[in-house]
Amino acid sequence: MELKKILIASQHNFQIKGTDKFLHALAHVKVPFKVKTFNGGKDIEKARVLARKIGLEVEFIKTVPHDKMNELFWSADLVLGSFGVGQLDTVAIEAMACGRLVVHHLLQRFYPQCSLQEIDSVEECSSLIEKFLTDEKAVRKQVEAQLSYVRSTHMAPILAERLDKIYTKQLTDG
Repeated sequence: MELKKILIASQHNFQIKGTDKFLHALAHVKVPFKVKTFNGGKDIEKARVLARKIGLEVEFIKTVPHDKMNELFWSADLVLGSFGVGQLDTVAIEAMACGRLVVHHLLQRFYPQCSLQEIDSVEECSSLIEKFLTDEKAVRKQVEAQLSYVRSTHMAPILAERLDKIYTKQLTDG
């Protein structure tokens, strides 16, 4: 089996982004993989210590300009977005738009159309990661669902129309 490449695409902020939970989940994955993550965020030192403590080999890379993020996404087999408060953030949307498989904790009650999972535990996350590293059929199905969501919700013309409605309402109500 080829060595799969995983990117933790959020800065290290344990409370908001939950990158510590991703590190713990990765420590339980049984299939071979290589993980990269950013060398930044308020909890970067804690992340380095945690990775060493749990025996996880992590490549910490320098932050890249926003216009180069797509290259990092394309170089990864799996992108880990956020395992924090359950919000949908730009990292997840952009990785999905690049056609990359994304694991990202999302509160479904706020994003019912989005195909990202609501992840309840580190163990569930670990199982999901392992599934996506080994099951190509599941990967294809999930990537297509994620791309479909991005196309139906986050394409520029759709966003422009929604923004126009918001501004028009502000002008007419104010």
